[in-house]
Amino acid sequence: MEKLLLIALASLAIFFGNTAIASDSKPFYRGGADDSIATAANGARVNREYYKFISEGSFAKPVIHQVTDGVWTVTGYSLSNYTFIEGKTGLIAFDAGSSVGMGKTVLEMIQKKVNKPVSAIIYSHFHYTGGAKAYAASNPTEEVEIYAHPELKNNMAGQGSTFRTMQNRRGGMQLGAYLPHEGPDAAFGPAEPQFEDPALATHGHLPATHEVKNGEKVIIDGLEVIFYHAVADTEDSLIVDIPSKDLVLHNTASTGLLFSLYTLRGSDYRTPVPMISSLDKVRSLNRKFVVGVHGYPYEGKRAQEVLTAHRDTYSFIYNQSVRAINMGKTPDEMAAEIRLPKHLDQHSEIFPAYIDNEYNVRGQYRGIVGWFDEDISELHPPTRSELAEELLAVSGGAEKLVAAAENAFTEKKYNLAVKLYSIVLDGEPENETAKQGMAAALR
Repeated sequence: MEKLLLIALASLAIFFGNTAIASDSKPFYRGGADDSIATAANGARVNREYYKFISEGSFAKPVIHQVTDGVWTVTGYSLSNYTFIEGKTGLIAFDAGSSVGMGKTVLEMIQKKVNKPVSAIIYSHFHYTGGAKAYAASNPTEEVEIYAHPELKNNMAGQGSTFRTMQNRRGGMQLGAYLPHEGPDAAFGPAEPQFEDPALATHGHLPATHEVKNGEKVIIDGLEVIFYHAVADTEDSLIVDIPSKDLVLHNTASTGLLFSLYTLRGSDYRTPVPMISSLDKVRSLNRKFVVGVHGYPYEGKRAQEVLTAHRDTYSFIYNQSVRAINMGKTPDEMAAEIRLPKHLDQHSEIFPAYIDNEYNVRGQYRGIVGWFDEDISELHPPTRSELAEELLAVSGGAEKLVAAAENAFTEKKYNLAVKLYSIVLDGEPENETAKQGMAAALR
């Protein structure tokens, strides 16, 4: 139970911590945001800027945006958006959420605007296909066409793969699943709607009826649609161009917040190069209306400005990471030195609500180079407990190291305090003082 508490507090630090530091200031967990704390309705103490981003941004509450004539996007109902385009006989749905209940609820919201069944479904990528059965149920007399990237079926099959257990465990840490529901250590952030009815809670994926080629043109319910393959958090992503609506739909790295080039739950290396190309493709279409899987719908110059800011952010991270690696920099040095330019760091649509830029930089090192950081002591290192026992012995015992950690805490060097407490716990796993001190530093 005590270990779970420390994991929970670590997840709080991981997911909600590093959200307010400008590129020219000291890295986070050095006390720089102690005076920027807000208390949420459930008692959670979180960074004030993060609290504002979640409470007032696209995640705040369900909103139906009329993007243009015959096009609606729902934001704020769940982690992803839902877009519907009115066709000749029905609604063309872009994404379906994560469950039958989510698809059913959102469709009912839209049908209050236009009372038509779903005539076709487009999957942006494999993450949000769970409401497809609810969409199809709205049109029992016609076959609902479903369009997807050719790789989507392989990704769906791989969801129950070898690493699912690991990703569930680490995903729980990343998203605060081990935190209490109320109190100062509670989780605070967007969440997926839950349903008690098993029929609504189930994942209602339907297989694609059309696997689209890159650049393929299709007439869907009277509208010309052009599909382009894209890369974002998955390699089965699509860009969907609808010229008659001056509209492009997409799953790219433009998500309304800082995109995760590395996910703490664990994933394959996410190289920014094809992500940048995908963003450039959306930019080159130069449509008036741009709607992604996450974030707000954008229009006109604002759409181009947001897309360009995201493109420049990931280009900067990648190019500076490559430069630093070629210079022989270590991951720690890179994380400390590669800071986004001020105009990107403070951009409203690149807010680090989901991932910290430091983690993105470390992810680039691991993805490009691998685990060896040129420190030869790491080629055959001692175990953590062996090293901790030696450090405790030469420092005069656990009490001395705990005192050093407490001093670091007083000086607001929280990252140093956590590391010192971690050494104590590696050597003395049941040291209660170190456990409580580490928990306080993580808070």
